[in-house]
Amino acid sequence: MNGIGAKIGSGTAWNLMNLFLSRGASIVFTLLLTRLLEPEAFGVIAMMSVFFELANMVVNAGLRQALIRSSTVSETDLCTVFFSNILFSSVAYLVLYFIAPAAADFYGQPLLEDLIRVAGLVLFVSSLTIVQDTLLRRQMRFRSIMHASVAGTLGSGALALILAYEGFGVWSLVIQMVTAQVISGTIIWLQGSWRPSWKFSTDSFWRMFRFGYKLVLESAIDVLYRNSFFVVIGKLFSAELVGLYFLANRINQLVAPHIAEAVSQASFPALSTLQDKPDDMREMYRQVISITMFIVAPLTAGLVVLSPLIFDVFLDARWRQSAVFLQLFSLIGLSYPLHLMNYNILAVKGRSDLVLWLGIARKSVNVVILILCIPYGVYGILIGQLLASILALGPNTYYSARIIGYGLYAQISDVIRPLISASISGILAKILIVLVHLSPVTTLIMGVVSLIFFYFVIARLICAQDFMAIKKYLIHNG
Repeated sequence: MNGIGAKIGSGTAWNLMNLFLSRGASIVFTLLLTRLLEPEAFGVIAMMSVFFELANMVVNAGLRQALIRSSTVSETDLCTVFFSNILFSSVAYLVLYFIAPAAADFYGQPLLEDLIRVAGLVLFVSSLTIVQDTLLRRQMRFRSIMHASVAGTLGSGALALILAYEGFGVWSLVIQMVTAQVISGTIIWLQGSWRPSWKFSTDSFWRMFRFGYKLVLESAIDVLYRNSFFVVIGKLFSAELVGLYFLANRINQLVAPHIAEAVSQASFPALSTLQDKPDDMREMYRQVISITMFIVAPLTAGLVVLSPLIFDVFLDARWRQSAVFLQLFSLIGLSYPLHLMNYNILAVKGRSDLVLWLGIARKSVNVVILILCIPYGVYGILIGQLLASILALGPNTYYSARIIGYGLYAQISDVIRPLISASISGILAKILIVLVHLSPVTTLIMGVVSLIFFYFVIARLICAQDFMAIKKYLIHNG
């Protein structure tokens, strides 16, 4: 158990560093680009995102997860996945190429046709790096992945700024997408030692595909659901509103979703070794969820309280409405770590079938909520997402209770104290902000410092046992 905890601790540390360096830099570049581009440019990118996320699902085909979960993989397995990914990327690009005109007509954005066809080239680069990236993850070499991700973010972001300044408009964002994948993919290849050979096994392919395709179907359903908001807003409202919605969502992704993803990616390979030890697996997941929420809760409180100030300081008046969107997104994302960890439990146990059926049931209910909320505008749509996220905790934790004895009540018990501490800290920081009358920059700095101070003081009082357990765990496995 200590060895598994050390692997998870080390992997999580590097993944979080990757998160804050690459994603943080990405947010900085995005904020700078908002000074040079109109909200409509970001709206157009959001409109095409559904096509690329679905295409990436096809390229991956669930084979990555199958490779990570397998106790042993052969050279034939690796080569089979490599050439399968290339085939899938070719098919996906052809589909994108021919549906591009229809997508442009649907949104009434003629430029989308060329944008989709050029941006689609990233699929080929992605297909060439999936096996290399997977091997690095199996070897827990998250530091190497971080180097590639950060280099791709910095290089592509700098180029996008230059192009935006020179008047390339939305094309600067598309070139940023392609360049980031090329740079990071090249470094991934240089970091890894594996090279493909001319081997392919249909038995190997079907063995891995039988596990992975259910995860892909669930991911595809999730992609369609998440991007349905861009489709609805873009079709029924305006590209400008899509851009505002997209920016808020992108900033929010830096907090709960990406922190949870970082922990999940670090824990999945290590926890796969405990798949036949449900008691050990439950205890390790309790530690993982507690640590994740201890980090996520105050950051979420910070976004809810400080979003208006953040937008006043870093963006101009064109983006102000996005601050309210970000506050709602932050509340929606608060339950994301629990959702992801429960899916992770099912995947580790090899129950990709349950992941698929839970995804279908959850998204079916969510679509109904979306339809009911459309008449109330973007705010109504976001509130509907918040309601759907809370309701989904019931079914998502049901099978975790049956499989490893870790149900909704136990999970809420493990995260409630950090949530209370963060809520009280956020309220106190908000009161302080309201009472003082300083410049936006000074008020923002004071808000950040006060929220951090309040959180750690209150956390020591409300969840002293959890605080010390997390501190001991991090020191022991750091």
